[in-house]
Amino acid sequence: MHKTHHSYVPGILLIAAGAWLMSRQSWLIYDIWQYLFPVLLLLLAAAVIINGRRTEKPSAFFWGTFLSLMSVYYFLENYSLAALPAGIEWPAVILSAGIAFLVSFFIRPNKVGLLLPGCLLTVWGGVDVLEAFHIHTFDYIDMLERYWPGLLIVFGLALILRSLFPGKDLPE
Repeated sequence: MHKTHHSYVPGILLIAAGAWLMSRQSWLIYDIWQYLFPVLLLLLAAAVIINGRRTEKPSAFFWGTFLSLMSVYYFLENYSLAALPAGIEWPAVILSAGIAFLVSFFIRPNKVGLLLPGCLLTVWGGVDVLEAFHIHTFDYIDMLERYWPGLLIVFGLALILRSLFPGKDLPE
């Protein structure tokens, strides 16, 4: 009989998000929570990576990397270690997800499906972070109008790779 393994990470993330949102209702709880949250997030990331190595679950590296990078962001913001501009939280999430996909790809290079979202999210998040710091402004509409054929090329390459290796990842 096949035993299913359920991931606790989504549930823990939802509980943490709910607790964070509720804590904003009380200034005392929020003050404590804002300093505790990055520490708990880093501990959760370490637990996910350790558990993933123990159980040989490859997706743990994605979640461990993502949670680690988000804990770095919250350490910088909540402990005032860096002057972060307003509106940088979502670009940080997008950038962290992209880097997590790339780390997962480098750990398992035969999983080429991780490379495309990794590159796209890393570039998108990186550009948004640069814009938030007013280092570089980027016109998405102009870029899309100019380079949309590149998306056809990328998706075409993905289809060719998928047809060359049906139902499998690239050989190791």
